[in-house]
Amino acid sequence: MSDTRASSSGAVSLASLALRMLGLMAAGVAGNAVRRTARQIGGWSVVAALCTVSVGFFSFAAFGFLSHWLDSSYAGLILGAVYLVAALVLALILQSGDRRGRSTR
Repeated sequence: MSDTRASSSGAVSLASLALRMLGLMAAGVAGNAVRRTARQIGGWSVVAALCTVSVGFFSFAAFGFLSHWLDSSYAGLILGAVYLVAALVLALILQSGDRRGRSTR
């Protein structure tokens, strides 16, 4: 009877050890994923900030140029239309990239 208790307690401790190791591996993988995601978010935030500043300077210059040749209301409409088209094209590109990423997984 003591042999069965010894073998079952050994099996329990082995299963417990395996579960602990699995938990540690999962924590390590999750930690790496969090670090990678944080790095990507930080990088894309810098890119977004630089793009925002450049669009501001570009808009100011384009508005000044267009308002010199046209009325300022037409200049605003033209710039608004250009940015709307650019936003729609970017949305299409991002949407197609999303679909492509899901289909390969």
